[in-house]
Amino acid sequence: MALAETMKVVLLVVVGTKGFPADDLKRSSQSSFDPNRILCPVLAAMWNAGDLKTDEFGSVELQGMQDALHKGIGVEHSLAKFQATGIADFDRANKETELVRDRCLPGTVSGTECAAKRAAGSTSDSVKRWLNIFTMNGKQVLEHGISTGTRGGATNVPDPETCGGVFPCEERFQRFYVNNSDNGRLYKKNLMKIVCAARKYGDRGGEFSYSSGSIHMPGGGDLLQVPAREWQMKCAIQGWLNAFGRKDEKGQWYLTIDDARAMVMEGRYPDGWKKRDWGCLMYGCEDPFVTQARAEVECDVGETEPWWGQSPTGEKGLQVATGEKCHLWCNGGATCVEGKCICGRGSNFVGMIAKDGKCEKRDARNHYFGEESSVVTATNPAAPGNPKAEAEVTIV
Repeated sequence: MALAETMKVVLLVVVGTKGFPADDLKRSSQSSFDPNRILCPVLAAMWNAGDLKTDEFGSVELQGMQDALHKGIGVEHSLAKFQATGIADFDRANKETELVRDRCLPGTVSGTECAAKRAAGSTSDSVKRWLNIFTMNGKQVLEHGISTGTRGGATNVPDPETCGGVFPCEERFQRFYVNNSDNGRLYKKNLMKIVCAARKYGDRGGEFSYSSGSIHMPGGGDLLQVPAREWQMKCAIQGWLNAFGRKDEKGQWYLTIDDARAMVMEGRYPDGWKKRDWGCLMYGCEDPFVTQARAEVECDVGETEPWWGQSPTGEKGLQVATGEKCHLWCNGGATCVEGKCICGRGSNFVGMIAKDGKCEKRDARNHYFGEESSVVTATNPAAPGNPKAEAEVTIV
Protein backbone atom coordinates (compact mmCIF):
# COMPACT_ATOMS: atom_id res chain seq x y z
CA MET A 1 0.00 0.00 0.00
CA ALA A 2 1.37 3.43 -0.97
CA LEU A 3 2.15 5.95 1.73
CA ALA A 4 -0.61 8.29 0.57
CA GLU A 5 -3.18 5.51 0.77
CA THR A 6 -1.87 4.47 4.17
CA MET A 7 -2.34 7.99 5.48
CA LYS A 8 -5.91 8.02 4.19
CA VAL A 9 -6.64 4.80 6.04
CA VAL A 10 -5.10 6.06 9.27
CA LEU A 11 -7.47 9.02 9.20
CA LEU A 12 -10.58 6.85 8.94
CA VAL A 13 -13.90 8.52 9.58
CA VAL A 14 -15.20 8.85 13.11
CA VAL A 15 -18.23 11.12 13.21
CA GLY A 16 -19.55 12.64 16.39
CA THR A 17 -19.99 15.90 18.23
CA LYS A 18 -16.24 16.34 17.97
CA GLY A 19 -13.39 14.74 16.06
CA PHE A 20 -11.73 12.15 18.26
CA PRO A 21 -7.95 12.26 18.55
CA ALA A 22 -6.24 8.92 17.97
CA ASP A 23 -5.39 8.44 21.65
CA ASP A 24 -9.06 8.67 22.60
CA LEU A 25 -9.87 5.80 20.25
CA LYS A 26 -7.72 3.34 22.21
CA ARG A 27 -9.50 0.93 24.46
CA SER A 28 -9.38 1.20 28.23
CA SER A 29 -11.08 -0.70 31.01
CA GLN A 30 -12.58 2.45 32.54
CA SER A 31 -16.03 1.80 31.00
CA SER A 32 -16.33 -1.22 33.34
CA PHE A 33 -17.73 -3.46 30.61
CA ASP A 34 -21.42 -2.54 30.63
CA PRO A 35 -23.21 -5.46 28.90
CA ASN A 36 -25.92 -3.06 27.73
CA ARG A 37 -23.31 -1.75 25.28
CA ILE A 38 -23.06 -5.12 23.54
CA LEU A 39 -25.25 -4.69 20.44
CA CYS A 40 -25.94 -8.37 19.83
CA PRO A 41 -28.32 -9.98 22.37
CA VAL A 42 -26.67 -13.38 21.87
CA LEU A 43 -23.16 -12.05 22.51
CA ALA A 44 -24.47 -10.18 25.56
CA ALA A 45 -26.10 -13.33 26.95
CA MET A 46 -22.97 -15.38 26.27
CA TRP A 47 -20.79 -12.81 28.02
CA ASN A 48 -23.11 -12.49 31.02
CA ALA A 49 -23.19 -16.29 31.36
CA GLY A 50 -19.41 -16.55 31.19
CA ASP A 51 -19.44 -18.51 27.92
CA LEU A 52 -17.69 -15.70 26.01
CA LYS A 53 -14.32 -14.61 27.40
CA THR A 54 -12.64 -11.30 26.59
CA ASP A 55 -9.27 -9.82 27.42
CA GLU A 56 -8.81 -6.92 29.82
CA PHE A 57 -9.92 -4.47 27.12
CA GLY A 58 -13.13 -6.27 26.17
CA SER A 59 -11.80 -7.92 23.00
CA VAL A 60 -12.24 -11.54 21.97
CA GLU A 61 -9.96 -13.27 19.46
CA LEU A 62 -11.40 -15.10 16.45
CA GLN A 63 -10.71 -18.57 17.85
CA GLY A 64 -12.22 -17.60 21.20
CA MET A 65 -15.34 -16.36 19.43
CA GLN A 66 -15.61 -19.59 17.44
CA ASP A 67 -15.19 -21.72 20.56
CA ALA A 68 -17.79 -19.68 22.46
CA LEU A 69 -20.36 -20.09 19.70
CA HIS A 70 -19.69 -23.80 19.30
CA LYS A 71 -19.25 -24.83 22.92
CA GLY A 72 -21.37 -22.15 24.59
CA ILE A 73 -24.61 -22.17 22.57
CA GLY A 74 -24.24 -25.24 20.36
CA VAL A 75 -23.54 -23.70 16.93
CA GLU A 76 -22.32 -26.34 14.46
CA HIS A 77 -18.56 -26.13 13.90
CA SER A 78 -18.43 -24.86 10.29
CA LEU A 79 -21.14 -22.27 10.94
CA ALA A 80 -19.42 -21.09 14.13
CA LYS A 81 -16.19 -20.67 12.15
CA PHE A 82 -17.98 -18.72 9.41
CA GLN A 83 -19.71 -16.42 11.91
CA ALA A 84 -16.55 -15.79 13.96
CA THR A 85 -14.47 -15.03 10.88
CA GLY A 86 -17.10 -12.57 9.69
CA ILE A 87 -17.15 -10.43 12.84
CA ALA A 88 -13.64 -10.72 14.31
CA ASP A 89 -12.23 -8.39 11.68
CA PHE A 90 -9.24 -6.58 13.14
CA ASP A 91 -5.57 -7.53 13.17
CA ARG A 92 -3.07 -6.64 15.88
CA ALA A 93 -2.34 -3.21 14.38
CA ASN A 94 -6.04 -2.31 14.52
CA LYS A 95 -7.07 -4.22 17.64
CA GLU A 96 -7.21 -1.12 19.83
CA THR A 97 -8.81 1.34 17.39
CA GLU A 98 -10.75 -1.03 15.10
CA LEU A 99 -10.36 1.44 12.28
CA VAL A 100 -9.24 -0.71 9.36
CA ARG A 101 -10.81 -4.09 8.67
CA ASP A 102 -8.49 -6.92 7.69
CA ARG A 103 -10.40 -10.18 7.80
CA CYS A 104 -8.56 -13.48 7.78
CA LEU A 105 -10.21 -14.34 4.47
CA PRO A 106 -9.09 -14.52 0.84
CA GLY A 107 -9.74 -11.32 -1.07
CA THR A 108 -6.82 -9.15 -0.01
CA VAL A 109 -3.11 -9.98 0.07
CA SER A 110 -2.97 -9.98 3.87
CA GLY A 111 -6.31 -11.77 4.22
CA THR A 112 -5.34 -14.51 1.78
CA GLU A 113 -1.99 -15.01 3.52
CA CYS A 114 -3.69 -15.10 6.92
CA ALA A 115 -6.30 -17.64 5.79
CA ALA A 116 -3.63 -19.91 4.32
CA LYS A 117 -1.49 -19.79 7.48
CA ARG A 118 -4.48 -20.36 9.72
CA ALA A 119 -5.63 -23.33 7.63
CA ALA A 120 -2.14 -24.78 7.99
CA GLY A 121 -2.44 -24.62 11.77
CA SER A 122 -0.51 -21.45 12.50
CA THR A 123 -1.27 -19.71 15.78
CA SER A 124 1.16 -16.84 15.27
CA ASP A 125 0.16 -13.29 16.07
CA SER A 126 -0.12 -12.50 12.35
CA VAL A 127 -3.18 -14.76 11.95
CA LYS A 128 -5.05 -13.49 14.98
CA ARG A 129 -8.11 -11.26 14.57
CA TRP A 130 -10.14 -9.50 17.26
CA LEU A 131 -13.49 -7.91 18.04
CA ASN A 132 -14.27 -5.64 20.98
CA ILE A 133 -17.83 -6.56 21.95
CA PHE A 134 -18.36 -3.40 24.00
CA THR A 135 -17.59 -0.90 21.21
CA MET A 136 -19.67 -2.19 18.31
CA ASN A 137 -22.05 0.78 18.13
CA GLY A 138 -21.66 2.83 14.96
CA LYS A 139 -19.21 0.51 13.20
CA GLN A 140 -20.54 -0.11 9.70
CA VAL A 141 -18.62 -3.38 9.37
CA LEU A 142 -20.32 -4.79 12.48
CA GLU A 143 -23.91 -3.56 12.10
CA HIS A 144 -26.49 -5.43 10.03
CA GLY A 145 -27.68 -3.98 6.74
CA ILE A 146 -31.07 -3.50 8.34
CA SER A 147 -31.91 -3.89 12.02
CA THR A 148 -34.31 -2.77 14.73
CA GLY A 149 -31.69 -0.82 16.70
CA THR A 150 -33.23 -2.02 19.95
CA ARG A 151 -29.95 -2.67 21.77
CA GLY A 152 -28.17 0.22 20.06
CA GLY A 153 -26.68 0.67 16.64
CA ALA A 154 -29.55 2.98 15.73
CA THR A 155 -27.15 5.38 14.02
CA ASN A 156 -29.18 5.85 10.83
CA VAL A 157 -32.89 5.78 11.62
CA PRO A 158 -35.86 8.01 10.72
CA ASP A 159 -36.54 8.77 14.42
CA PRO A 160 -33.10 9.23 16.04
CA GLU A 161 -34.20 10.45 19.45
CA THR A 162 -36.87 7.81 20.12
CA CYS A 163 -34.81 6.10 22.80
CA GLY A 164 -33.35 9.23 24.38
CA GLY A 165 -29.90 7.67 24.22
CA VAL A 166 -30.90 4.84 26.56
CA PHE A 167 -30.31 1.27 25.37
CA PRO A 168 -31.66 -1.35 25.26
CA CYS A 169 -34.70 0.66 24.15
CA GLU A 170 -38.13 -0.34 25.45
CA GLU A 171 -40.04 1.60 22.80
CA ARG A 172 -38.22 -0.21 19.99
CA PHE A 173 -38.74 -3.55 21.74
CA GLN A 174 -42.49 -2.89 21.83
CA ARG A 175 -42.54 -1.64 18.22
CA PHE A 176 -40.65 -4.50 16.62
CA TYR A 177 -41.02 -7.51 18.90
CA VAL A 178 -44.21 -7.15 20.93
CA ASN A 179 -46.27 -5.65 18.10
CA ASN A 180 -45.31 -8.47 15.73
CA SER A 181 -46.01 -11.35 18.12
CA ASP A 182 -49.12 -13.56 18.23
CA ASN A 183 -50.51 -14.20 21.69
CA GLY A 184 -47.11 -13.56 23.22
CA ARG A 185 -45.28 -15.90 20.84
CA LEU A 186 -42.76 -15.31 18.07
CA TYR A 187 -42.78 -18.03 15.41
CA LYS A 188 -40.68 -17.84 12.25
CA LYS A 189 -43.49 -15.99 10.46
CA ASN A 190 -43.49 -13.41 13.25
CA LEU A 191 -39.73 -12.99 13.04
CA MET A 192 -40.08 -12.34 9.31
CA LYS A 193 -42.63 -9.64 10.16
CA ILE A 194 -39.92 -8.03 12.27
CA VAL A 195 -37.67 -8.08 9.19
CA CYS A 196 -40.43 -6.34 7.21
CA ALA A 197 -40.84 -3.72 9.92
CA ALA A 198 -37.09 -3.12 9.94
CA ARG A 199 -37.25 -2.61 6.16
CA LYS A 200 -39.87 0.08 6.58
CA TYR A 201 -38.58 2.12 9.51
CA GLY A 202 -35.58 0.38 11.01
CA ASP A 203 -31.90 1.24 11.15
CA ARG A 204 -29.68 1.38 8.07
CA GLY A 205 -26.28 1.91 9.64
CA GLY A 206 -24.49 -1.19 8.33
CA GLU A 207 -22.17 -1.51 5.37
CA PHE A 208 -24.80 -3.33 3.27
CA SER A 209 -27.65 -0.92 4.09
CA TYR A 210 -27.56 0.80 0.70
CA SER A 211 -26.55 -2.22 -1.38
CA SER A 212 -28.63 -3.29 -4.34
CA GLY A 213 -29.70 -6.76 -5.40
CA SER A 214 -27.90 -9.87 -4.23
CA ILE A 215 -24.33 -10.60 -3.22
CA HIS A 216 -22.09 -13.51 -2.33
CA MET A 217 -21.63 -13.63 1.43
CA PRO A 218 -18.13 -12.53 2.52
CA GLY A 219 -16.09 -15.67 2.97
CA GLY A 220 -18.88 -17.74 1.48
CA GLY A 221 -17.06 -18.59 -1.74
CA ASP A 222 -19.50 -19.74 -4.39
CA LEU A 223 -22.45 -20.13 -2.07
CA LEU A 224 -25.81 -19.07 -3.45
CA GLN A 225 -26.30 -15.34 -3.66
CA VAL A 226 -28.23 -13.68 -0.85
CA PRO A 227 -30.23 -10.41 -0.62
CA ALA A 228 -27.57 -7.82 0.08
CA ARG A 229 -29.27 -5.56 2.61
CA GLU A 230 -30.95 -8.11 4.83
CA TRP A 231 -29.19 -11.48 4.77
CA GLN A 232 -27.48 -10.68 8.07
CA MET A 233 -30.70 -9.87 9.92
CA LYS A 234 -32.56 -12.83 8.42
CA CYS A 235 -29.85 -15.28 9.45
CA ALA A 236 -29.37 -13.77 12.89
CA ILE A 237 -33.05 -13.77 13.80
CA GLN A 238 -33.68 -17.31 12.51
CA GLY A 239 -30.53 -18.60 14.18
CA TRP A 240 -31.84 -17.04 17.38
CA LEU A 241 -34.96 -19.19 17.02
CA ASN A 242 -32.89 -22.31 16.26
CA ALA A 243 -30.74 -21.84 19.34
CA PHE A 244 -33.22 -20.62 21.94
CA GLY A 245 -36.71 -21.51 20.68
CA ARG A 246 -39.23 -23.82 22.31
CA LYS A 247 -41.56 -26.33 20.63
CA ASP A 248 -45.31 -25.89 20.80
CA GLU A 249 -47.99 -28.57 20.87
CA LYS A 250 -47.57 -29.15 17.11
CA GLY A 251 -43.79 -29.30 17.20
CA GLN A 252 -43.31 -25.77 15.83
CA TRP A 253 -40.47 -23.63 17.16
CA TYR A 254 -41.27 -20.31 18.84
CA LEU A 255 -39.91 -17.81 21.35
CA THR A 256 -42.05 -16.25 24.02
CA ILE A 257 -42.01 -12.51 24.51
CA ASP A 258 -40.42 -13.22 27.90
CA ASP A 259 -37.66 -15.15 26.11
CA ALA A 260 -37.16 -12.24 23.73
CA ARG A 261 -37.13 -9.74 26.59
CA ALA A 262 -34.57 -11.79 28.51
CA MET A 263 -32.14 -11.67 25.61
CA VAL A 264 -32.89 -8.41 23.80
CA MET A 265 -33.56 -6.21 26.82
CA GLU A 266 -31.68 -8.00 29.60
CA GLY A 267 -28.84 -9.69 27.73
CA ARG A 268 -29.29 -13.12 29.36
CA TYR A 269 -30.33 -16.62 28.39
CA PRO A 270 -34.08 -17.34 28.63
CA ASP A 271 -35.31 -19.02 31.80
CA GLY A 272 -34.98 -22.78 31.59
CA TRP A 273 -32.89 -22.75 28.40
CA LYS A 274 -30.52 -25.66 27.84
CA LYS A 275 -27.86 -25.81 25.17
CA ARG A 276 -28.54 -27.99 22.14
CA ASP A 277 -26.64 -28.59 18.91
CA TRP A 278 -28.02 -26.65 15.96
CA GLY A 279 -27.25 -25.10 12.59
CA CYS A 280 -25.02 -25.72 9.59
CA LEU A 281 -23.61 -23.60 6.81
CA MET A 282 -24.86 -25.36 3.67
CA TYR A 283 -26.18 -28.85 4.39
CA GLY A 284 -26.52 -31.43 7.16
CA CYS A 285 -29.28 -29.76 9.18
CA GLU A 286 -32.95 -28.86 8.89
CA ASP A 287 -32.42 -25.13 8.41
CA PRO A 288 -29.04 -24.28 6.76
CA PHE A 289 -27.59 -20.78 7.05
CA VAL A 290 -27.72 -20.21 3.29
CA THR A 291 -31.42 -21.13 3.20
CA GLN A 292 -32.12 -18.75 6.07
CA ALA A 293 -30.36 -15.92 4.23
CA ARG A 294 -32.75 -16.35 1.30
CA ALA A 295 -35.92 -16.88 3.34
CA GLU A 296 -39.07 -15.27 1.98
CA VAL A 297 -41.03 -12.74 3.98
CA GLU A 298 -44.53 -11.32 3.61
CA CYS A 299 -43.26 -8.09 2.08
CA ASP A 300 -41.04 -9.91 -0.42
CA VAL A 301 -42.56 -8.76 -3.71
CA GLY A 302 -39.59 -6.44 -4.00
CA GLU A 303 -39.51 -3.19 -2.10
CA THR A 304 -42.33 -1.42 -3.92
CA GLU A 305 -41.96 1.64 -1.72
CA PRO A 306 -38.68 3.14 -0.50
CA TRP A 307 -37.95 2.80 3.19
CA TRP A 308 -38.84 5.37 5.86
CA GLY A 309 -41.86 6.56 3.85
CA GLN A 310 -44.19 5.68 6.70
CA SER A 311 -43.73 6.10 10.43
CA PRO A 312 -44.28 3.20 12.89
CA THR A 313 -47.66 4.66 13.80
CA GLY A 314 -48.80 5.07 10.19
CA GLU A 315 -48.17 8.76 9.59
CA LYS A 316 -46.23 10.08 6.63
CA GLY A 317 -42.51 9.50 7.08
CA LEU A 318 -39.41 10.70 5.25
CA GLN A 319 -38.96 10.94 1.49
CA VAL A 320 -35.70 9.21 0.53
CA ALA A 321 -36.31 8.49 -3.18
CA THR A 322 -35.68 11.33 -5.64
CA GLY A 323 -38.31 9.99 -8.04
CA GLU A 324 -35.73 9.21 -10.70
CA LYS A 325 -35.12 5.73 -12.08
CA CYS A 326 -31.54 4.62 -12.38
CA HIS A 327 -29.38 2.18 -14.23
CA LEU A 328 -25.69 2.84 -13.62
CA TRP A 329 -25.89 6.20 -11.89
CA CYS A 330 -28.16 8.77 -10.26
CA ASN A 331 -28.29 12.55 -10.21
CA GLY A 332 -28.70 14.82 -7.21
CA GLY A 333 -26.37 12.95 -4.87
CA ALA A 334 -28.47 9.76 -4.81
CA THR A 335 -27.33 6.16 -5.06
CA CYS A 336 -28.90 3.42 -7.18
CA VAL A 337 -30.87 0.85 -5.17
CA GLU A 338 -33.11 -1.66 -6.97
CA GLY A 339 -33.58 0.61 -9.97
CA LYS A 340 -34.55 3.64 -7.85
CA CYS A 341 -32.44 6.66 -7.01
CA ILE A 342 -32.29 6.67 -3.22
CA CYS A 343 -30.55 9.33 -1.15
CA GLY A 344 -27.45 7.83 0.43
CA ARG A 345 -25.62 8.87 3.56
CA GLY A 346 -24.65 12.51 3.95
CA SER A 347 -21.27 13.82 5.05
CA ASN A 348 -22.31 13.06 8.64
CA PHE A 349 -23.17 9.48 7.57
CA VAL A 350 -26.87 9.96 8.32
CA GLY A 351 -29.28 9.06 5.51
CA MET A 352 -30.23 12.12 3.46
CA ILE A 353 -33.76 13.03 2.38
CA ALA A 354 -35.00 13.95 -1.09
CA LYS A 355 -36.31 17.39 -1.93
CA ASP A 356 -37.06 18.62 -5.45
CA GLY A 357 -35.17 15.71 -6.94
CA LYS A 358 -32.02 16.31 -4.93
CA CYS A 359 -30.64 14.89 -1.72
CA GLU A 360 -30.26 17.10 1.33
CA LYS A 361 -28.20 16.48 4.43
CA ARG A 362 -30.20 15.63 7.52
CA ASP A 363 -28.90 16.68 10.92
CA ALA A 364 -30.40 13.81 12.83
CA ARG A 365 -27.73 11.94 14.73
CA ASN A 366 -28.97 10.04 17.72
CA HIS A 367 -27.45 9.82 21.18
CA TYR A 368 -25.93 6.77 22.78
CA PHE A 369 -25.57 6.64 26.56
CA GLY A 370 -25.43 10.41 26.88
CA GLU A 371 -23.08 11.05 23.97
CA GLU A 372 -23.70 11.77 20.32
CA SER A 373 -23.26 8.55 18.34
CA SER A 374 -20.12 8.12 16.30
CA VAL A 375 -19.79 6.27 13.01
CA VAL A 376 -16.74 4.36 11.80
CA THR A 377 -16.99 3.70 8.08
CA ALA A 378 -16.36 0.38 6.40
CA THR A 379 -13.00 -0.35 4.79
CA ASN A 380 -11.75 -3.21 2.62
CA PRO A 381 -14.14 -2.55 0.91
CA ALA A 382 -15.98 0.74 1.48
CA ALA A 383 -19.77 0.70 1.90
CA PRO A 384 -22.25 1.57 -0.87
CA GLY A 385 -24.21 4.73 -0.15
CA ASN A 386 -21.41 6.41 1.77
CA PRO A 387 -20.46 9.96 0.71
CA LYS A 388 -18.98 10.19 -2.76
CA ALA A 389 -15.40 10.43 -1.57
CA GLU A 390 -15.63 6.91 -0.22
CA ALA A 391 -11.87 6.35 -0.54
CA GLU A 392 -11.09 9.57 1.30
CA VAL A 393 -10.85 8.83 4.99
CA THR A 394 -11.01 11.90 7.17
CA ILE A 395 -12.01 12.83 10.68
CA VAL A 396 -15.21 14.86 10.59
